[in-house]
Amino acid sequence: MTFTPALAAASLYAGLNMLILLALTVAVIRQRQALKVAVGDGGHASLMRVMRGHANGAENAPVALLLLVLAALIGAPVAAVHGLGVMLTLGRGLHAWHFTHEGAPMWQRQWGALLTMIVQILAALGLIGHGLGAL
Repeated sequence: MTFTPALAAASLYAGLNMLILLALTVAVIRQRQALKVAVGDGGHASLMRVMRGHANGAENAPVALLLLVLAALIGAPVAAVHGLGVMLTLGRGLHAWHFTHEGAPMWQRQWGALLTMIVQILAALGLIGHGLGAL
């Protein structure tokens, strides 16, 4: 398989988004240690908040990245992969920031979720269109 510029771009965003997810993991670990909670949230809102941020990242980033890689593999233009990758990374970063900083403004969560969903919708529609066109 040839390592195309589009696949290199998808790899870049996969790596960056993994770093965001790792930052969320560290935030959960720190909260658990500070609150002495090994399992669950122990009834602590602050721990529940970072756990939910981590879970949301684990739920959404892998699917979006899979779509990005599939788009690159089927020949999506490198500019499209970069555009979607930047949107995804910005969205995931905003969303993570909201969940790891007490009192963070709600717009960060909303824009983070919106950017992630836009990437997922655009990539899904592109893949569906390409799939149908190839039949």
